[in-house]
Amino acid sequence: MSSSSNRQLNFWLMGTVAAALVIVGAALALAAQALIAVDAAGGDSRDYVATVRISALKSEDGAVRVALQDQDEDGAWGERQHPRLDTVGTSARTGVWLNSSLLVVSVAATASTMPDVHAEATSGDEQPLFCIVSHGGRDDFFWRLVRGYSRQAALDAGSNVRFSQSPDGAQQAAAIQRCSDDGAAVIASTLADPDAVRDALLAAKEAGARIITFNSGADAAESVGSELHIALDEAAAGRLVGEEFNRRGLTGNIGCLLHEVGNVGLEQRCDALAETYTGGETFRINLPVGDPEAVQEAVEARLLDADQPELAGLLTLNADTLLATLRGVIATADQMGHDVQIAGIGQNAKLDTIDLADRRRHLALVISHAGETQGYLITAALNYIHTYPAPASFISSTTILRATPFSFDAKVIQADDSRAAEVLRRVAERLALGDEYLDE
Repeated sequence: MSSSSNRQLNFWLMGTVAAALVIVGAALALAAQALIAVDAAGGDSRDYVATVRISALKSEDGAVRVALQDQDEDGAWGERQHPRLDTVGTSARTGVWLNSSLLVVSVAATASTMPDVHAEATSGDEQPLFCIVSHGGRDDFFWRLVRGYSRQAALDAGSNVRFSQSPDGAQQAAAIQRCSDDGAAVIASTLADPDAVRDALLAAKEAGARIITFNSGADAAESVGSELHIALDEAAAGRLVGEEFNRRGLTGNIGCLLHEVGNVGLEQRCDALAETYTGGETFRINLPVGDPEAVQEAVEARLLDADQPELAGLLTLNADTLLATLRGVIATADQMGHDVQIAGIGQNAKLDTIDLADRRRHLALVISHAGETQGYLITAALNYIHTYPAPASFISSTTILRATPFSFDAKVIQADDSRAAEVLRRVAERLALGDEYLDE
């Protein structure tokens, strides 16, 4: 495979690799929580006490080796368990506490004293209901990708997940209420408009559901009762675009294209771009909702409007807008007198339908939207929150994953490489999986 093909493969699979790494890290972290149990429904702490003792053995040269023993119900001491770092050598500094590597202790408990959360999570028809409620258009490329990876995670874990989606805040709140009425164990929600869903989420929490959040609205997560939030770092994405335009020496005004007016995450991207870009002014441009042809027409009209400040560049904030904007820029290129440069947050598999020369002329850079990662991890988080206690640090600072955005070299995603067809086929399969994953 050529180096271009390898880079193209990385372009589509980076989110999947990130998901795997984070999940492995989460699994390791859970091992350290073996001495803690929490009532998954209400979050009430319960103490399960293990009787343990520390053994120490001093060698002839003065080094000390330590081990841990636990006592069973009959009072007998078990085998000594040695952590990987179990020895204090003679050269150790005086007056300094030293820590061993982690050592997990299994706490004995009867079925009557400890809830069998794993059995509850995998008991066929008795599986707990998990709900995901999001904003956004159902046909939006980003959300189709999120749903596809979410569905894959649900299949991998054998989870009972209901995915509801609407661009209307009132409908999102109604979906949250339905989930609560149906006894959902955990509800995950986006916070594009926190005020629209806050009351519904707090009511669901009061009724017994646990709440997690993702995507837009990280700063509002704690106010809706969320125990953790998974998202792209929205402001960092906007800053990265500004820094890249500055580095490339672009001068002139930039239009920040808002496809969802009022979405706090999108506003953060535009704000950060305006704070970072030094080559000119930044203007917000509101776009029609959900109609690619109308978006293209709006972009063309704005570029050719002699009564508005001229634009040297455009920032698109999702994959569908990127495609429509690129077509609009190409359609007006001969009338503009200069090449308008486009930066996009969110890639689109249909970019290969645009002529390669036009892509190279107008597409400056694309920023990862972390759709794959968000989709998979939020579904994994449903299982995690239901099964394990959320550490207090999560609750006091709910954003545990604020993914750092990164840019793709435009030459990579513009490559006319037939080997990329296999990658695109796999993406299409994941999109199709997500298309079957909506609660009507």
